Amino acid sequence: MTEVNNNQENVTQEQRKPRRPSRVAEPATETTAADNTKIEPTSEGERVPRRPSRTTSDDASKASDAERSPRRSSSRAGSKKKKPNQMPYGFAIVLAIIVFGLYLNSRSSNVALNWILGIGFGFILQRSRFCFTASMRDPYMTGSTTVTRAVLIAFAFTSIAFTAIKYGFFRVGMPIPGMGYVVPISVATGVGAFLFGIGMVIAGGCASGTLMRVGEGFQMQILSLFFFVVGSLWGAHDFGFWKRNFMLAGKKVFLPDVFGWFGGLMVNLLIIIVLYIIAEKWENRKGAAGH
Repeated sequence: MTEVNNNQENVTQEQRKPRRPSRVAEPATETTAADNTKIEPTSEGERVPRRPSRTTSDDASKASDAERSPRRSSSRAGSKKKKPNQMPYGFAIVLAIIVFGLYLNSRSSNVALNWILGIGFGFILQRSRFCFTASMRDPYMTGSTTVTRAVLIAFAFTSIAFTAIKYGFFRVGMPIPGMGYVVPISVATGVGAFLFGIGMVIAGGCASGTLMRVGEGFQMQILSLFFFVVGSLWGAHDFGFWKRNFMLAGKKVFLPDVFGWFGGLMVNLLIIIVLYIIAEKWENRKGAAGH
């Protein structure tokens, strides 16, 4: 009995001794070739995949984007439609303008001249986007004074040209043309200018800008043109009342009468130059603040 008990104790002690892990049983770190995912063993010998590294995921995303990009570009290219050729329509319109101008010339040369000048003036307005409303609105809304300075340059050239024309008539003793437009300046002038400015901004254009945009097909300007005509007819109907009670209360100012022909022109150009400098500095300040 003693020997049996000793043998059992020796067996249990041998079973309790920890065995050394063999080199063959050691699990090694494996890497799959498909996604470069490293697999490491756990304490129980099971293999758990690691998360792929950032470089690996970036490479995979770039590869997928490269595969998708040709499809996207091809779909975009397929979605773009060819613009219709408008050259035939343009030639047809030019031909119609010429034919109608010849017809007007057969009736009256002055009407035909006005037709040519109107077409040319409208074309220049449309291509240059010249608008008196934008010259007053853009400095406050966008800070840009490009159109404002263009209007000031136009004022400078017209001042020189009209002064030369008026002085030519004055020198030979003929009546000076355009003196009917020299009207008194009063509070009514400032109030009317303020109301007209509000109307221009709401309507999106002055008289010339509205006509130009109507030619382009803008529906809002068609509505503005309709009420522009209604307001003009109403104003013409009541013009006598406004002239007697408000406009004649002021004083007429004709700069050549005050400063002489050359002095009046210099004062006019000096005002335009000062406004041009202010407009340029305004745009630079707004642009610097925007950046």
